[in-house]
Amino acid sequence: MFTKPPFQITAKIMDYTQRIFLVLGSLNYDGFKVHSDIHLRKTNGIKSIKSSLAIEGNTLTTDQVSDILNGERIIAPKKEIIEVKNAISLYEAFDQLDDSISTTY
Repeated sequence: MFTKPPFQITAKIMDYTQRIFLVLGSLNYDGFKVHSDIHLRKTNGIKSIKSSLAIEGNTLTTDQVSDILNGERIIAPKKEIIEVKNAISLYEAFDQLDDSISTTY
């Protein structure tokens, strides 16, 4: 067993080690933030579509709207499925419009 490490720990090594941990921490946080923002945005979009269409009498559930968004087939009235698909297209168009406006100004 070693009683002493086979290297000498210097102030320079400690400084580099601290910088590496700060960068790694920042990268992990940024990755988490991006993932959570995407998930939150998708969840809110599904709830918004479901709520907006419910006002018009659409009876599909949040899970059914989510399935349609993910390209899965569901059993429901064709009219209501088309309404959800149209709403999804509209929300996607809003996202593209929002991106073009934010890059313009």
